[in-house]
Formats: sequence, structure tokens, C-alpha cells
Amino acid sequence: MSRAQDVPATWRELLGREHLGAAVVPAGGVLAGAINIYLAAGLLPTAVAELGGASFYAWNMTVYLVAMVIATMLTARSLSAWGTVGSYLSGFATFTAGSLACAVSPAMAVLLVSRGVQGLGAGLLSGLGFAVVRSALPARSGRAAPRSCRRCTASATSPDRRSAGCSRSSGRGGRRSRRWR
Repeated sequence: MSRAQDVPATWRELLGREHLGAAVVPAGGVLAGAINIYLAAGLLPTAVAELGGASFYAWNMTVYLVAMVIATMLTARSLSAWGTVGSYLSGFATFTAGSLACAVSPAMAVLLVSRGVQGLGAGLLSGLGFAVVRSALPARSGRAAPRSCRRCTASATSPDRRSAGCSRSSGRGGRRSRRWR
């Protein structure tokens, strides 16, 4: 191994022109699924008021999360069947189709099915983000690339940036930053 490979890649190098797409796509897929959970939680009371079906209120998130977990478990099969690009296109297309169906749902039952489709896409995108990050970025990136995916998830699901390990104040993260490294 040469001396140049011993030096870890910098964030400037990882987010430079050469690797920007390979860094943004996996992190964006993970972030889309994580943010969607909180957007839906905030919008669901309005949807229930417009569509009715208050008895299905809790099922909305349950259907989404179960579908997300199932699709995440099938990430390896998707990669072997369609490859990286095909899997990402499938994930984004499924997530987009589910999102559009949610937006035009005329009834709560249709919304639940749409959330399931959306969850399948989000689960595939989340799984792909973690599965391809090491092959998409240079070997010198070491642990920085998987760490960025974990931080995307943590920052999207944490109300406090410091508890997610994303603080810049000390340069090393917040009080729980070791957990995300």
C-alpha cells in the first residue's frame, strides 16, 4: 500500500467534482426516507381530517415502516438482479410513485396502500445508501463515507443537531458523537 493510500480522504475531496454524485446519491436516499417519516407525522392529522378514517391513523406509519424494513432486507437481491443504477432508479421510481399516490389519495384506504409503496421505495433507497457507499467512493475514504450516511439519518431524526453528532463547535461532534462514528 502506498503512502498516499494511508492518508484518509478529506471531506473536500469526497465532496469535490469527482465524487460529489457518488456521495450525494447514497446520502440523499437515506435522507429522503428518514425525513419522510417526520413529514408524514406532521401532515397526517390534516389528512385524517380531510379523508376521514381516524381508526386507521396508526396504521399509516405502521404500513410505511413495515414496507421500509422489508425493502431494506431485499437490498442485496435488488443489487444482484438490477445492479446499482437499476436499483437506485427502481427505488426512486417506487418512492416517487408512492408519494404521488399519497398526494392524490381520495380515501384513507388508498393512502395506506400508497404509504406501503412509498415505504418500499424508501427502504430500498436506505438500504442502498449503506450497501454501496464503500464501493462508490474511493477506498481512502475509510469510515468517513458510512459515517456521513449515519449522520444523515441521525440529523433527520433528531431534534437537536448536537445529539446527532453533527455539531461543529468542537470539531468532534456533540455529546453523543462517538455513537455515530
